[in-house]
Formats: sequence, C-alpha cells, structure tokens
Amino acid sequence: MKKIIVLMLFIAGSTIFFACSDQDNSNSVGDSTGETSNSVEDLTEGDLILADEFNLVYSNPKEYKGRKVEFYGKIFIEPEKDAEGTYLQMYTLNQGSDGNTVVAIQDPNLDVSNGDIVYVKGVVGDVFEGTNAFGATIVAPQILANSIEKSDYATAFSPALKVIEVNQEINQHGYSMTLERIELAASETRVYLKIKNDSSDNISFYSFNSVIIQGSNQISEEDNWDADYQEINSEIFPGVTSQGVVTFAPVDIQGENLKLVFEGSSDDYYLDFEPFIFECSLTE
Repeated sequence: MKKIIVLMLFIAGSTIFFACSDQDNSNSVGDSTGETSNSVEDLTEGDLILADEFNLVYSNPKEYKGRKVEFYGKIFIEPEKDAEGTYLQMYTLNQGSDGNTVVAIQDPNLDVSNGDIVYVKGVVGDVFEGTNAFGATIVAPQILANSIEKSDYATAFSPALKVIEVNQEINQHGYSMTLERIELAASETRVYLKIKNDSSDNISFYSFNSVIIQGSNQISEEDNWDADYQEINSEIFPGVTSQGVVTFAPVDIQGENLKLVFEGSSDDYYLDFEPFIFECSLTE
C-alpha cells in the first residue's frame, strides 16, 4: 500500500516529468509490436505476465491492474528521486523505442540513469493519463516495481536464437584476427571479433567493408547505434589488442553456411593483406 501511495503522490506532483518527453504517444496505444499474442481472457488472475507479453499490458493497462509483470525497458528521461523512492519513465516495446511506461520503486538509492536498459519485476498499478509537451494525450501503465536490475540491449531486445562458438584465428604479418563467436538473433547478427597487433607498425580494421555471404546473398555490416556494443578500434597500435562486435542484418538461421569476410591493412605499405575469411557452419 505504501508503494501505491508513493507512486500516486509522485504522479500528481510531477507534470514536468512527462512534459520533458518529445515523443508523441497519442497514437501509440495498442499492440505496436505487430505480433500476435494471447488475449486478456486467456490469462487468469494468477498468471505472471512476462516480457514477451507486456504489449498486452500496454495496450489495455486497466485490465491488468494488480497483475504481476516482468519486462525490459529503456529509460529515456533522467530518473526522479525523493526520500521514498526512485521514479522512472521508460520505453518497453519495439527494441526500447516505444511503449511509454511509468515505473516507481521504493528505493531512493537505485543506481540507474537516462539511457540505461533495465529488467523490471513488479505489479501493474493505475493508468496514467496526461499530455506531453505537444499537447498529445499519453496513456501509460504505472508499474510498482519490486526489483529493477540493469541489463543490456542484446539480452533485452535482441536475444540470440542461436550462438555459434567459433574461436578461429587468422594471422597475416603479425595482424592476428580471431572470430570468437556469432550470435544469430531475429533482428540482427552479432559477430564477436578480437584483433591483436603483434607487428611493429600500426594496423587498421575496416569494419565498414565487412560482409557475410550466405548462399547467393551478400549481407553488409549495419551499425546498431541503439545497442552501444563495444567497438573495435579502427587503428590499432603495436602490442595492442582490440575486441568488439560487428553487427549485420539477420541471416537465415535455417539456411546455408556462412562465409564472413573482413579487411585490414598495415602502415607498412610493402605488406600485402588478403581478406580475412572465416567459414562457419550453421548445423553444428
């Protein structure tokens, strides 16, 4: 009960909290994921609503008041705090770009900030109805959280359907490239690379020239700025190791094997480098 009171007091006194949003949510009520799911009638009072069904709560939050939920969200406004708790506004749908949701937790020391991706466990409260800075109507679920933990983009919004451990190394003139693993997700393909410079000159990695070949399809590198994955340095000094993630559009997980092609060079222009080519089976 105390949590509910805290949340209601916060909502009543924090108009700036919502006015800061520059997202017009007047048309965002409904299932914005485009995926089908169970209806309200299919869920009994005791059912826990998991992350992949949170679109149901967002589409009709009044129907779910008092229900337990677990979901991921991306905080898009700097959290508010008082002596009683921490209060968040986050996006919970479409890879953290839609689904305005209000979350309160009775923890004034919660270590989260704008841009963090979090995993929330809690209970559905009342519905917030208000307007944003453009005068558009906002209808947002209010969640009374029991716990909030930091997460990451891949876990929250692009979980791997298949993980392939590769650990293959190619070394040319002291330029060592290791393909560590590949994660195949519905929305993207993540390739984890490690590059070590065992030469006496600077070396360069051309991420933008990276491609995956699957059958007759050639898939170019695609940056995912929302994910904030670790990046490989474009220039690597002698004795330095750099590792990170190169992202591509999704491949056919049931399709042909993959050929991954990467390019690099050295400041020693007398050295010739062939493309770094890795073959990867999808059936293992």
